[in-house]
Amino acid sequence: MIVRVCRAVGFNPRTIYLVDGVDSYDIMLDSSAEMLGEVVVTGYQAIERRKLTASITKMNIDEDKLGSVMNIDQALAGQVAGLSAMQSSGTPGAPLKIRIRGTSSLQGNQDPLWVIDGVPMNGTEMPSTDELKDIDNLYQSSIAGLNPSDIESITVLKDAAATAIYGTRAANGVIVITTKNGKKGKTQVSFSTRLSYSPKPGIGRLNLLNADEKVDLELELLRTNFTYRENKGEVSRILQQAQLLDAYKTGGWDMLPSDVQSRINALRNVNTDWNDILFRDTFSQEYNISASGGGDKATYYTSLGFQDERGNVEGVGMSRFNVVLKTRYSLSDSFPHDPECRCRRCSSHRCRMGAGKGWHVGSNTQDWRIRRCR
Repeated sequence: MIVRVCRAVGFNPRTIYLVDGVDSYDIMLDSSAEMLGEVVVTGYQAIERRKLTASITKMNIDEDKLGSVMNIDQALAGQVAGLSAMQSSGTPGAPLKIRIRGTSSLQGNQDPLWVIDGVPMNGTEMPSTDELKDIDNLYQSSIAGLNPSDIESITVLKDAAATAIYGTRAANGVIVITTKNGKKGKTQVSFSTRLSYSPKPGIGRLNLLNADEKVDLELELLRTNFTYRENKGEVSRILQQAQLLDAYKTGGWDMLPSDVQSRINALRNVNTDWNDILFRDTFSQEYNISASGGGDKATYYTSLGFQDERGNVEGVGMSRFNVVLKTRYSLSDSFPHDPECRCRRCSSHRCRMGAGKGWHVGSNTQDWRIRRCR
């Protein structure tokens, strides 16, 4: 028996079983009421998609879209037409450079406005290049500590008609985030975990010099009077300590005494695997648990989240802890009240070069905010 599935935009799919001897089939598809009645939240109103005329893209967040991403801005990459997300740094938790419909300014701010549950966020601008190079302070945007598992949907506003309500702040587009809320019914408990493994970078395909070849290269460069960085390298340092650098340039290897030749030849046996020393295999983990429910007059949603993401470089990583408490209760039909409390703590660290230096805590941000919705 042959099975075929008939699909059409705006209709529910239907499975057809083909029978031998039957040449034609009359197929009737049912309208998809869910798609026709889908509501899009623009930050200041909720409107049905079929009545929407502005350029807006809505993306519902589920486990398939999240995958192994640790930050919500990473989930937008490749999901929205006209939105580009570029990695600014390889550091775990580093913000992405997001552009909606290209670059709009050569020198001004080009980052979109983020709106979370109707509240425009401040401090979402992308750190400058000099700030990203600062090893003592790691810069993150204000959405860096937001748990992707607490998000229900994301709406991207692209054109002027959709972003007009926010004024000049929305010149680069608006990203509206709607978080999860409690729903009427029995208490529902959800637990999810994401584990990811990242091997250290492999250099097996690179044709690198071994210690013997590197010593020969340094000696040859000194003989050719190649002055660029001639003071670098262990061979050059040995000759300078013995004050024989000029003598070697003039007469070559035979002008060096036996003890200096022995010290240089000893370098040929020192083969250091710097890839094994500097890099490591990493194992990142994330755990989330939430509970939601409610009745006719009140609903609630609470969640706990923990994330530990490590970089391939020793001493580089990021950890995050989230707590969300949301309650909605109605004193009357015309007076709903939504108290909400969000607590999050983000800690990023990277290694710091220098004698006697280990890893250095770059940023340790805490964000405790209590918001009350009208």
